[in-house]
Amino acid sequence: MKPPSSTQASEFDSSDEEPVEDEQTPVQISWLPLSRVNCSQFLGLCALPGCKFKDVRRNIQKDTEELKSYDGGTPDIASCCEIMEELEICLKNNRKTLIHCYGGLGRSCLVAACLLLYLSDTVSPQQAIDSLRDLRGSGAIQTIKQYNYLHEFRDKLAAHLSSRDSLSRSVSRRQKICYTIFLLKMH
Repeated sequence: MKPPSSTQASEFDSSDEEPVEDEQTPVQISWLPLSRVNCSQFLGLCALPGCKFKDVRRNIQKDTEELKSYDGGTPDIASCCEIMEELEICLKNNRKTLIHCYGGLGRSCLVAACLLLYLSDTVSPQQAIDSLRDLRGSGAIQTIKQYNYLHEFRDKLAAHLSSRDSLSRSVSRRQKICYTIFLLKMH
């Protein structure tokens, strides 16, 4: 499968302001092939800076989860897990999927690298980082905190999923007990 065609500036230039000559650059989308994780899709990564694209930002975010994380930071594992599950559904449903942050290097590349680790046990954290740096440049994965997050991602994810499954089984068992007690009281 080929990556989606490049997006032209006119498709994204919905600002009410008159463009200044040096601000007329289109949104540059890099397409990450996901064949390495046995997926025929491509994942779009980009920066979406400034108020020039404010209307586009709203349109793009209509259909997405928002990952709360400050610039250079990392999300909590529960939020990241939700994003991974949502991205996996989008990819399975062959939806064109785009991840962006202000600069298109830190948080967006962090999420993309987590997705590579989430979808495949054979991709190492360093391979995920290298893939993103090859695609977006050496500034991808900007901070030591983001770098460490990727190296700890699978352990944190496993612990989170285990605790979530334990909680789910516990709630399910309590519901069965309550149901059984309710049935016994009815007789």
